Amino acid sequence: MGLCTLDVVRVVNIFKRYGTEGKTLCMVGRQNINIEWKYFLKIVNEFEFEIDKSILDKIRDTTPIDTYLFFKMFGLSEVHAVDYTMGDGADIIFNLNDEIPDDVKHRFDYVLNGGTLEHVYDVALAMKNISLMVKENGVVIQISPLLNQIEHGFYSFSPAFFSDFYRLNGFEVICLNAELRMDESQDVRNIYYTEDLRLFEVYENGQEWFQKQKQLRKYLSRLANVKDFLDGYIWCIAKLRNIKDIEYPIQRIYEKIEEIEDTP
Repeated sequence: MGLCTLDVVRVVNIFKRYGTEGKTLCMVGRQNINIEWKYFLKIVNEFEFEIDKSILDKIRDTTPIDTYLFFKMFGLSEVHAVDYTMGDGADIIFNLNDEIPDDVKHRFDYVLNGGTLEHVYDVALAMKNISLMVKENGVVIQISPLLNQIEHGFYSFSPAFFSDFYRLNGFEVICLNAELRMDESQDVRNIYYTEDLRLFEVYENGQEWFQKQKQLRKYLSRLANVKDFLDGYIWCIAKLRNIKDIEYPIQRIYEKIEEIEDTP
């Protein structure tokens, strides 16, 4: 569970977009922050991020970085971490394989999973729990493995896993990217899948569906020729627009195929 400079910049951009004053964050598993301060502070200046310099003075050039203070540096009022044990420094203890406690439901403005979901065996319940942690109009940030991470965790994920779940459960998907990491640096990635490549969003008949399939197969064929990449990640950012009972989706592709088959 760790965030590199690129990850942190994206997270802080979300803070900048939706605000931090009086707001709360919960990490799903206490995150490690892996940055080089001189580069990170240069980015902070370029992006005009507002930071609490008194906190910066406490944690700058320290190892490991105090994650709670790090996020509070950007103006959050509370920062928490949930885990099944206190061993990694979490302050809220429950197992994502179990039903979420009532006192954690809809408690946080931001919920950040930077690499925990794939390690939870009951992944469907874990997704439900993570979604129930966020307040109405709060934001969930998920970073999960896509490919080439055998034995890293129990699972790797498809973009549809996040997109179809969140759209069914009252969330707006703000960002959905899948990326390749091209070398050992955690900060070097190439995006190869973005939300505009999603299938089944706009079409009127089966013929258009097959055309989209053909285009995507061509795209993936080109991707197969990419050499020397290490692994891939999915970034999903979703905002809870209305609280509702959590449901498990049928994959959207099969819903759409059924609609085509039922069309006279």
